[in-house]
Amino acid sequence: MAKLEGQKANREFEKANWVKNQQVGEKLTANTFKVKVDGFENAEFLVRAFQYPAMGTADVEDFGQGGLGTTQSGPTENVQEFTIQFVETIHGESLLALKQIILGDTQPNVEFWAESKSLGGKVPNSGCRALATKWRTDAADFSTEDPVALVKPAVTIKAGWIEHEGVDY
Repeated sequence: MAKLEGQKANREFEKANWVKNQQVGEKLTANTFKVKVDGFENAEFLVRAFQYPAMGTADVEDFGQGGLGTTQSGPTENVQEFTIQFVETIHGESLLALKQIILGDTQPNVEFWAESKSLGGKVPNSGCRALATKWRTDAADFSTEDPVALVKPAVTIKAGWIEHEGVDY
């Protein structure tokens, strides 16, 4: 079998990295979280996917002598877009909530936090709150060709402000 020049096994190096990773502790899994929508608390258990909103500041660029550039942090990028996906039941609770939010021109606050079974609930520093959100759904698929597919409406949410600080769960 061919081998790259100079390549050699180093099991002790690999084991040391594995041990270091183990010592960090239990990792946060993406499948355990809660989402609460103000005024629609009963829809929380129907959420199947949620994107944690981005964090950032605007780039302020400056060019000085010799054309050398520098970048500094500008204002907070407060208007954020993220997605949330629901799964529908035969009782239609998610679609009803979506109709009430979107067609009713409401702009509810949305709260998110991660959870851990080892902690028995909320994970510290994982929460965020989106204020004055505007919702829009993508088309939801219905199909006779896939008898096991679930109806999962996807929603794009635009938030006027994201609170990361003070939401320390």
